[in-house]
Amino acid sequence: MLSAIEWWEWFVLASIAAVGVIGLSVAFFGRKPEPVRSIWSGIGSSFLGSAALALVLLFVQASVQDSQEEATWRANVEAAWNIPGFEPHGHSLEGLNLSGKQLRNANFKGQDLRNQSIKFENTKLEGAHFENADLRGVYFLGANFNSAELRGADFRNADLRSADLTDTPADAAKSFKGALVNARTCWPEGFVHDYLSAKPTRQKYQVKVTPWYNPATGKTEWSPGRECPG
Repeated sequence: MLSAIEWWEWFVLASIAAVGVIGLSVAFFGRKPEPVRSIWSGIGSSFLGSAALALVLLFVQASVQDSQEEATWRANVEAAWNIPGFEPHGHSLEGLNLSGKQLRNANFKGQDLRNQSIKFENTKLEGAHFENADLRGVYFLGANFNSAELRGADFRNADLRSADLTDTPADAAKSFKGALVNARTCWPEGFVHDYLSAKPTRQKYQVKVTPWYNPATGKTEWSPGRECPG
């Protein structure tokens, strides 16, 4: 918000406040007759009051400007289909629906996306950066993470049904505990065998398997996913 206030506005505000301080200083500490001190007191009080009012108005103006810029940003994101290198830092993602969009090489490093009702259904996230991101409970149904960076990412209770995590360092993620997966969830080579199906399964890999109906066989499959070729 403060960045929206121009330097010259701060200069004018400081000048007004300085005059007010000088006036009050003369009134209370100057060796002037009482009528003169009263005049200076009135001048100082007026200028300080004006400075305070101007400060409030500047903050209101900056707040409105920030709100308008944020609304414009959200509208542009929601309207766009292909946003390579998507950079959401500094913006609110609350309730944003990014489903079906092309967000290749997007930057979600360190982002806290939990409890924000954000959706990534069938979103293309190839090469995206999720290092140390908090993705607990996020909706990634059918999302494509191919070649994304997942080191330190927290996927606890996230929805990864039918998601594609091929060629990702899935083993470097912080946790997949409680994540929803199904037979169509695609993992890096060796991941299902070495981690998800290992006995005993380490806590961070204790995913929640959900059913998937295979229309080709007419049967319901229960599996933590499959290993896909790179």
